[in-house]
Amino acid sequence: MFSCCFDEIHKYREWSKELKSITDSFPGLRIIASGSSVLSIWRGSHDLSRRAVLRQLSPMSFREWLTVRGLGHFQTVSVSELVSCHRTVAGHIVQQLRDAGTTVLSEFGRYLKTGYYPYAFEHENALADFLLTLEQSVHATIETDLPALFPSLTGASIQKIKQLLSIISGLVPFKPDMAGLKRSLQIGDERTLKTYLKHLEDAGIVRCLHRQGKTLNNLDKPEKLYLDNPNLMLALTGESGIDMGNMRETFLLSCFRSENVLAPARGDFQVGRYVFEVGGKNKSVKQSANQPDSYLALDQLEIGMGNKIPLWLFGFLY
Repeated sequence: MFSCCFDEIHKYREWSKELKSITDSFPGLRIIASGSSVLSIWRGSHDLSRRAVLRQLSPMSFREWLTVRGLGHFQTVSVSELVSCHRTVAGHIVQQLRDAGTTVLSEFGRYLKTGYYPYAFEHENALADFLLTLEQSVHATIETDLPALFPSLTGASIQKIKQLLSIISGLVPFKPDMAGLKRSLQIGDERTLKTYLKHLEDAGIVRCLHRQGKTLNNLDKPEKLYLDNPNLMLALTGESGIDMGNMRETFLLSCFRSENVLAPARGDFQVGRYVFEVGGKNKSVKQSANQPDSYLALDQLEIGMGNKIPLWLFGFLY
């Protein structure tokens, strides 16, 4: 079987129509098409609904990053496995990394800084260069991909989206004050503000956390805003402006890609019936006591016990 590959196909006008024509004309041809912006890929997919398998590439997980670095081959862990047998799973991984001459906590620290994007390997000894490249990539998404996808966005609109991201970057994670954001950006319509947030979320730049029954698809107000991952936090706010507690929360949320994550009444994140609260290794169990299916995700902990799960182990969910 012959293959034909297209990169950044979303930049070609009516690309989905052209791909449909190619697949109809050459049924034996295998076509692989990729795009730097998932926004356009999904928006144009309606013409290919019965012809293509769409896969969304998430940033590298901690598990994938360890594998790419040649430190071993590791299996994914489901949420149910994570809460029921985390001690056994963590023990095997910790030992495997020790056999490879390293420790899980040292590798996890490196991952939080440069582990989410493969092009970090091109700047392995130059953190500043990687963070600058990542920041430029974010701006390219806003300045190039968004206008291409939404022609109604004017230059002024793009500037307001960039200003919104700048405000978010300096405050995350936080519960948004929509009225305050409107004043800061000089936007009179709250629906417009929510649309801008939706664009940033679809672009993989921010994550919006909602309470039960609320989604930004319906332009509801998010309960809390986060940047998508810790690498973005470093790139957009600088290492000196990072609060470790905020980075832990951001990491844990970034681990849940296929799961529906909600903001619980108590705790940080709810996935199904499980509630997770993030903290350092000395965080008190009392803060989540008397809650069924409640667990602590603790940093600087190699192997957990009971309802104390090592934070790094969530990086094996995908």
